[in-house]
This record gives sequence, C-alpha cells and structure tokens, in this order.
Amino acid sequence: MNLIQITDELAIQSSNKDWSVAKKGTAKDKATGLMVDTWTPFTFHSTLDRAVKSLGEHMLRTGNAKSCDELIQAAADISEILSKKFTANAEIRIR
Repeated sequence: MNLIQITDELAIQSSNKDWSVAKKGTAKDKATGLMVDTWTPFTFHSTLDRAVKSLGEHMLRTGNAKSCDELIQAAADISEILSKKFTANAEIRIR
C-alpha cells in the first residue's frame, strides 16, 4: 500500500484495487506495546482523480468557514494545496 500524506491528519492511499482517503490515528503496536501512527481509510475510489476530489470536498466540509467569502477562499486554498502535492503544473479544482 502506498500513502501520500496531504496534511498532518489526511492522506491518500493506493492499493492494487483502489484509491482511498485516510485519516491518521494511533494504535498500540501488539509486538512492542508502543503507540504508533495508523492510517484508516474512510472513502474508496476507482481513480486518483476521484480520491483527490473527495479529499478536497472533505477538507472543505470539515473546515472552519463561517461565510460565503471564507468558503470561497478555503476552496481556493485547498485547490492550491492539492495541486502542489500532485504536480507542479496541474490544477485540481474542487467543484
């Protein structure tokens, strides 16, 4: 499984079957007893494009925008973050 960490708490994972959006958590390692970081998928997608759009929409829905102007700015900020993570020349828009 491959993982592309987008924020401190969110990532996109891939397997040989699908793409998923995952949230970071912690769990106790059974072998060592130490707390370790884990990534738990919460949405599954057939393409990377769909996973990225789903992640962006999740970030927008769970953000702190309190007005239309803040929501528009948050969408622009999220689009920029995702575009920079995946390619310097691509532009991914959350619609």
